Amino acid sequence: LQGNNISVIYESDFQGLAKLRILQLTDNHIYTIEKDALHDLISLERLDLSHNALTAVPKRAFKGAPALRSLQLDNNQITCLDEGAVKGLTELEILTLNNNNITTLPRDMFAGMPRLRALRLSENPFACDCHLSWLARYLKNASRLAPYTRCHSPGQLKGQNVADLHEQDFKCSGKCADGQRERSVLIQVC
Repeated sequence: LQGNNISVIYESDFQGLAKLRILQLTDNHIYTIEKDALHDLISLERLDLSHNALTAVPKRAFKGAPALRSLQLDNNQITCLDEGAVKGLTELEILTLNNNNITTLPRDMFAGMPRLRALRLSENPFACDCHLSWLARYLKNASRLAPYTRCHSPGQLKGQNVADLHEQDFKCSGKCADGQRERSVLIQVC
């Protein structure tokens, strides 16, 4: 289904396709995935949504695909990933989000993915502030994952590899100053 000018994945688009294993939706104009759009795809192992117009990945977007092993979301315009977007994908081995507009990620987003062996986050404008310090810890513990994940801001960290930074490098100004980091709340609307 690649290159077919598809713009929306509706909840009913893949009904009755329980045996589908590979779904290639690259090079379309997909900007929306409805909640539970993949709910019948219980055998789906590989989903490629690269080169589309997605700006957000909503909660439960992939809930109906519990066997998903590879999810490619490269070259979209994603700015927001809901913390529940990939929750429950315990079989996921490959997750690629290269070349999007992601500045931050929900804390512990990749927890619950014990099989994850390839995570690609390069070419995103990450804001390396106190909200993203968890990612540095995660990447240090899994050095093979996301080797080219770099900071875009603040200026003094621009171009530096996230995994090479220390906890104290991730700072927030104002109420999120170093001593109050644990009390800060990040609200991200998708």
